[in-house]
Amino acid sequence: MNVNTPSTIFDPKKVAQGFEWLRKEFRAILLEFGTDLNQIKIDKIDLSQKVVVDYLQALCIEFHLLGKVEEIVAFHHRRAQESNEGLAAVSHLWGDVFQKAEVQGYSSETLFEQIKNIRIELVLTAHPTEAKRITVLEHHRRLYLFLDSLDVQKWSPQEQSAIEDEIRALLEILWNTGEIYLKKPELKAERINTLHYLKNVFPSALRMTDDRLIWLLNSKKRKKYFIKSENLPRISFASWVGGDRDGHSLVTAEVTRETLNLHRKEALLLLEERLIKLAKRLSFSDKLKEPGEDLLERTKEMLKVPSEKNPELQLVNRHESIRRFLYCLIERLKASPGYPGSEERSNIWKPFKNAIELRDELSFLESYLHRLGAHASAERKVLPVIRHLDVFGFHLALLDIRQNSGFHDRAIEGLGKYIETSLEYYSSWSEDNKRVFLNNELLTLRPLVHPKVKLQGEIKELLCTYDVIADHPFAADGIGALIVSMTRNVSDLLAVYLFARESGLLSRSPDGEIYSSISVSPLFETIDDLERSPQIMEEFLDHALTKATLKYGKTPGEQQIMLGYSDSNKDGGILASNWGLQKAQKELQLVAEKRKVKLRFFHGRGGTISRGAGPSHRFIRGLPKAALGGDLRITEQGEAISQKFANRSNAAFNLETYAASVYHSFTNNIEEKDQQECEQLFQYLAKLSYTHYRTLVESDGFVSFFRQATPVDAIEHARIGSRPARRTGNTSLSDLRAIPWVCSWGQSRFFLS
Repeated sequence: MNVNTPSTIFDPKKVAQGFEWLRKEFRAILLEFGTDLNQIKIDKIDLSQKVVVDYLQALCIEFHLLGKVEEIVAFHHRRAQESNEGLAAVSHLWGDVFQKAEVQGYSSETLFEQIKNIRIELVLTAHPTEAKRITVLEHHRRLYLFLDSLDVQKWSPQEQSAIEDEIRALLEILWNTGEIYLKKPELKAERINTLHYLKNVFPSALRMTDDRLIWLLNSKKRKKYFIKSENLPRISFASWVGGDRDGHSLVTAEVTRETLNLHRKEALLLLEERLIKLAKRLSFSDKLKEPGEDLLERTKEMLKVPSEKNPELQLVNRHESIRRFLYCLIERLKASPGYPGSEERSNIWKPFKNAIELRDELSFLESYLHRLGAHASAERKVLPVIRHLDVFGFHLALLDIRQNSGFHDRAIEGLGKYIETSLEYYSSWSEDNKRVFLNNELLTLRPLVHPKVKLQGEIKELLCTYDVIADHPFAADGIGALIVSMTRNVSDLLAVYLFARESGLLSRSPDGEIYSSISVSPLFETIDDLERSPQIMEEFLDHALTKATLKYGKTPGEQQIMLGYSDSNKDGGILASNWGLQKAQKELQLVAEKRKVKLRFFHGRGGTISRGAGPSHRFIRGLPKAALGGDLRITEQGEAISQKFANRSNAAFNLETYAASVYHSFTNNIEEKDQQECEQLFQYLAKLSYTHYRTLVESDGFVSFFRQATPVDAIEHARIGSRPARRTGNTSLSDLRAIPWVCSWGQSRFFLS
């Protein structure tokens, strides 16, 4: 093969030659538009000169092109490895971790049983680290697909030339498209971008990684498994876009309501699409096999109006009972609340109350096909739809609600204006005084303020959000956790129960205990908060309301705790941060075990080493085994989302890496060596590191140096995210978010963080 043709970019030994073809085409396009990079000589950076701007933009695009080539090379290299050496050849994927488990003595049956205990939840956020516009991201996605298609050997010369022309057209478009935002992106745009991954990437990527796992399981046993969705890893998704209001005044109660509605609508439309496709595929004729009475009876029960009076049903072939059954499911789905125009259809069809009802019907169909002997049809056609329903449900993704503890304090002060009790200086009260007030209030279901009182300011917006959670028809399935950022005391968590009570979210159990229908999750972010987190959680878990909530609430027996990697690093430096996180997880786990509570740690990682990032398998391997427990909830932020999940093959690889790595930690029974000496060393180093770090950032002149030596002012004003760079707007380092802190040092190559 000629090394100058674009197809060679898929040979990992010839990445450079392949990229040269792409760069050559790009630079030829630049010449057409009057820019010759080979003739540009820059003595100094002066952004007022167009030639400098052109040069920087061209280099930026070329680096992105190289990144696309590397993604494709990596995918095809992995595929070649597995084809030549077997699935175990690529480390940290299913084949590799299965082989390691077998070496430790696990049987195939045990491996199969353990898989269903794995739980992964990826939480997408709109943290402002993705500088590329959504339009540019879409161009990159199309470019990836065209580059990838060049590897197909069946193309004729004319077809390959057409693909190359499409690539050239995209390069022209990229060069003439503005790379950066001229104004801050709106929340709606960020929500659309998040929905792209939830609708167009994750469903198909999930199918790819499931197929690989099922094939591997079947290869381990002579008799073929009949896989059930409930025996696969429990994977789900969540989002902060439209729910994270920590220092983000644009995220209002109305935005949260709109987001819940949108998630519901898109989830139902996705399911409709899959059911229609399934009905087209399962064209079983009653003339060849008489339908079962149970199938006919179920179809009949789904109709409010007899079939002979339903003209739409007459369009379906009456000799294809499976298709008629599926058609009824489609119509019931379209009659379900949240589907556009569902009110009219609900007069004819019985709406689904929830995803469980639809799952019951699909599980019946799956079993029915197995009874017919159509095992492949059940596994390859019906199972993926059930799996999709289990993962995305009727809600698509959970929406977390996050707010800062300081905002809650100010809201309680605002609440005091409407009651006789003075709460004017609540923020400055001692922890004991706050606890006395909150404990007394939480003994009853009586709200502080009458529902008809017209509230103003922060308390109005806050309680409107809780009203959305209480009254929204889809909130029960669509809301994740209420996260309190900067949790520093137990009162920060009990305050959420107070707000929940004002909106009717507290109830009394049959035995008289008051509990909350929503879960409260602390977010420990600073070094001091991490050190005190075990004591805070001891007191919180021992509180009567928390005990009752763990018994009767949404997640019985389970308490979520979020850990902040970015802010703990900003507060104490990277060594103290990592040691504090490690130590806190172990101690918190002991606190929970004593109380027979399952802890679910939620890892708030960012996209850089300073913010907890790095290879996923190494991150998971570094977590305390007992604290992980086969369950990983983790954020995917900013540019990391497009880097990992922009394309289906890359998304499938990263999903599999997460699931397989968690599985490996779950099945790895090699005993850890005595780490006492090592822990003592790290405790000493972390303390020493923290002291030196704080001495530096608190020294005279440091803030001035930071302002002059880094582009923090430009980063603060960069239009790459809808939320502000600061939580409250004051100019202190403590108020500055971790992202501009990390990015500004990185841009200056100090790497302090």
